[in-house]
Amino acid sequence: MKKDTLVIIGNGFDLWQNLKTSYKDFYNYYMQHRFEICKKLKIKEVTVRKENKIKKITPVELIYGDIADQDLDYFDFWNTFEDSLGYLDAYNLNMFYGKEPDDLNDFLISGRNAQKILKTAFCNWVHSLNIKDKPKSNIKFKDNCVFINFNYTSTLQDLFGVNKDNVIHIHGEAKDKRSIIFGHSSHPHEPEDILGQLGGRFYGLYIVEGLLFETDKQARTNLTELCIELSLNGIKAEDIRDIYVLGHSLGKSDYEYFRFFKSATSVKSEYEKEAKINLKRYNPQQELQLRVSYAIKKYGGDPTILEFVTKKERLAVLKKFLFEQSKIDEYLMKDFTSILKIPNKTGVQSSAKKFPFANKKRKQDAKWHISCFTNEDVNNAKALMNKIHCSNYELYKSIDDTIQNIIEPDAV
Repeated sequence: MKKDTLVIIGNGFDLWQNLKTSYKDFYNYYMQHRFEICKKLKIKEVTVRKENKIKKITPVELIYGDIADQDLDYFDFWNTFEDSLGYLDAYNLNMFYGKEPDDLNDFLISGRNAQKILKTAFCNWVHSLNIKDKPKSNIKFKDNCVFINFNYTSTLQDLFGVNKDNVIHIHGEAKDKRSIIFGHSSHPHEPEDILGQLGGRFYGLYIVEGLLFETDKQARTNLTELCIELSLNGIKAEDIRDIYVLGHSLGKSDYEYFRFFKSATSVKSEYEKEAKINLKRYNPQQELQLRVSYAIKKYGGDPTILEFVTKKERLAVLKKFLFEQSKIDEYLMKDFTSILKIPNKTGVQSSAKKFPFANKKRKQDAKWHISCFTNEDVNNAKALMNKIHCSNYELYKSIDDTIQNIIEPDAV
């Protein structure tokens, strides 16, 4: 049967099944196991003094917590965990660690240790989630559905009986810790080497940019791999008529994915402006000054002095990112074409142009159906639809209401 319905699964879908998969649940797991994880990773705890009391913390709190009082605030950090990873306070971190080489080395080590701890904690937590003991659902999804699962769990397969071939885990699966991807999507481009060469506070900024790059989801690379996987399974974007979003928070960290889904299933591409950027003769050294200025203003400036990033600076960063991404796409496409034994005609420019693949033969855009649980969900959905220029959508008060047209009639 032709797959004409795309179903996007978010964390709210697992919560709908009474699974403990919220960020608050992860926060509780982290607080319970953080020092145990440090010990296993052979990472030293950090001793700090607060209000004449001695307390122990990990490098996570040192890098992502409040430098002034070394305290973790659930609502500031954990409630939007993935987005929070993209908001390092570069200015205060630079002031805290200083600009001497030894101090900057401590900064770098602390940052990487913080990432190791969070990665280990997150993967262990995901791996600990128990699905198979939960009762099976009587709901059966129709065979025309293909699922893009942002969760790491096997809820669809184990509780709903969905064929594993119809489920794509875009961020990996709990059963394979090495496949798990999490993070923000605010810094997909590599740090500027010149910042590291200048030393001092510039090197501190280079460290911050490096940490942000390493905790970025790299959504565009994931999407290229998704396109390849869909193609290998014979699923075509032009066949998709409806998109269902079940239990997704529609947060900033996943914006690029929804921008892509909208583009791929629309008459008009969201990436037309990017496709017009000529990269054939691009040299990374071009516009270096603009990119450095962007980094300083966005991540390293004094927060009391507002310096706005200019359009030229944003464009310069975008060009370098597209150039770097085109090389990655070309490498992935070579593997893809070798599997299918077809001629590889990708290149820097063609790769950028082919990425959106909106179908000009379409007469109308795919319709979106989005489940909302709270007023905040409604506002997030409306804001995202407006941002990706989508007007063909409908909002529902629950997942149960949303799925009525994509489940078998006799489902209970």
